[in-house]
Amino acid sequence: MRDFSSLLPGYATAHDRRVASVTFWSQEIDQAIADLRDLTNPDKTPARFLPFLAYEASVDFWDEEWLEDVKRKAVRLSYTIHRFKGTVHAIETALSIISVEAKLLEWWQPGGSGVPGTFEVTAYPSGKVYSSHDYLAARLQKRIWDAVNLAKPLSRHFTFKLGIKAVTKLTVGMAVSDLSRTRIMPPLTTKLENEMPLGIGAASSSGERVQIRPWRPEAIKSTGLCWAAAMIRPVRSSIYIYPRQT
Repeated sequence: MRDFSSLLPGYATAHDRRVASVTFWSQEIDQAIADLRDLTNPDKTPARFLPFLAYEASVDFWDEEWLEDVKRKAVRLSYTIHRFKGTVHAIETALSIISVEAKLLEWWQPGGSGVPGTFEVTAYPSGKVYSSHDYLAARLQKRIWDAVNLAKPLSRHFTFKLGIKAVTKLTVGMAVSDLSRTRIMPPLTTKLENEMPLGIGAASSSGERVQIRPWRPEAIKSTGLCWAAAMIRPVRSSIYIYPRQT
């Protein structure tokens, strides 16, 4: 450790040298405190220190095989879970650590069990927690169970089932044809809307047909979007409203 007192001139007093030494040490201490602040920050600390922070933050459930960002999230959200423990918010927060969306159904709600003090959890894994993409892995199911069990009220019992949500986006490179037909029987509707967006790389046209007999609704709205590079076949939509006029 370097002592700033050695930089003082020869005529400096002993007091001056002591002050210079203390000043140097205070700078070292300030830097150590700054470093310690980063070490206790779950977003900045090196990954090897995360298990120690998890112990300090009383993280209820932990898996060394989690991805690093999942571990950091577990430490960061531990305070919120303990603050609201025993509530739906605590359960949802705990499940969000492992990227799980949850639907909770209380016993008194429509479709509930009807047994006082019980609830049902449907969990939908929606993110990557382990290096693999196996959403139905037994280890993930175990962590979901732990998250709910450790965040719920001690007096409550629950059943658990796993669900899968799939979101897909369809892109068409070449359109062929699409026919949509809607028939409305009496009583006659007062408002009818038909919207058909279409985005394709090479497609054709957009057409529709509306027949109203013998009454006419107050409002009919039909919109369609089409981007075509080359025409192939029309995309048609037909709507019939009965009864027909003789």
